[in-house]
Amino acid sequence: EAHQSDNTPAAGEERAPARILVVDDEQQLLKILTRYLARLGYGVVAASSTEEAWEHIEAAPNDYALALIDATMPGM
Repeated sequence: EAHQSDNTPAAGEERAPARILVVDDEQQLLKILTRYLARLGYGVVAASSTEEAWEHIEAAPNDYALALIDATMPGM
């Protein structure tokens, strides 16, 4: 009997791309990371401040598979 984990789509089912929240106050780096991850097929949400990042998380806390955060930016 085959076992399928809860996050594996059934045959013929499409899985939505994993969403990643990218948080960085350096606009150029934020742009590069966002474009790169999108090209890899991820859904990407960019935030340039901790306040903006929290707004995204509070609005949809279960929507993100991963957050890439600049730990040295103000407010961290």
